[in-house]
Amino acid sequence: MDLDSPGGCPAAAEAWLADMARRLAHVRGVAALAEDLAARARLDGEATGVLVRTAWLHDVGYAKGLARTGLHPLDGAEWVRARGGGAAACLVAHHSLARLQAAEHGLDLAGYPREEGVVADRMRHA
Repeated sequence: MDLDSPGGCPAAAEAWLADMARRLAHVRGVAALAEDLAARARLDGEATGVLVRTAWLHDVGYAKGLARTGLHPLDGAEWVRARGGGAAACLVAHHSLARLQAAEHGLDLAGYPREEGVVADRMRHA
């Protein structure tokens, strides 16, 4: 799947999370909220794109076919990175204070630099 195409991230989330109705509903809601927040914050096109793509992908690591470590932010980030989603992979890796969960599981997010800025701030609490 091409994560840079306009429908690539929604299609990926819909496909990977198809059998997880509640998780998919959550992801759809976060993506809608991301679009709204981007408009209200008057983010530029690039920042809006990263925020919305990341919102669609942030929980893809829950998918049965992608779960490897038991830490969904890391599993999702691995999948996103393998498809060329650099900044989005780092944002997926660090959403929902994943660094704390990683420490509890004895896992390391060092391969995913922690992004800073308005987009990262909005994704940390997804």
